[in-house]
Amino acid sequence: MRIEDVHSYFWSPHSAVLQIGRKGRLWRVDPAQPPEDNWRYITPRGFKGWSIQSSPQTSDDLLVIASSDRNPAFSDLYTTRQDGSDKTLLIKNEGQTVG
Repeated sequence: MRIEDVHSYFWSPHSAVLQIGRKGRLWRVDPAQPPEDNWRYITPRGFKGWSIQSSPQTSDDLLVIASSDRNPAFSDLYTTRQDGSDKTLLIKNEGQTVG
């Protein structure tokens, strides 16, 4: 099977699933069941723009997400569960940190 319009992809660090970025969204794909009907939506929710800043070490670890939604000049850090839920502000950038 060929998946079109993929802009990024990586293997999950603790399970045999592929995570793909496609059309601005993040999906978990089981290679044993690749049809799109079986994909799991894991895009971090509650953000207009975001990027993952950490790779979780275990299946229970939170993701650290950077987002400049609050102020386009710089990013705040948030955590989410790996399924994209439970957005929580981790560090509010007061403008002193660029990256």
